[in-house]
Amino acid sequence: MLRQSIECLPVVLCLASNLVSQTSATAIIDINVVDVTRGEIHYGQTVVIAGGHIQAIAPSGDAQIPGNALQVQGEGR
Repeated sequence: MLRQSIECLPVVLCLASNLVSQTSATAIIDINVVDVTRGEIHYGQTVVIAGGHIQAIAPSGDAQIPGNALQVQGEGR
């Protein structure tokens, strides 16, 4: 599972960088985030990107997504 998450990370980052340039905020919903420092996988997370930077990472059920954000469903990708 860790290998699949790591292999998908460059694709997600590339997609996010393209989307960020087109909208004020982008939320990638229900993805797995790899903490490379601790070697942990955090499942079911939402990542909010605005202004070219990650603004928030939170469990998908708790994430505060700006109303104008482009929402990208990440489950299964």
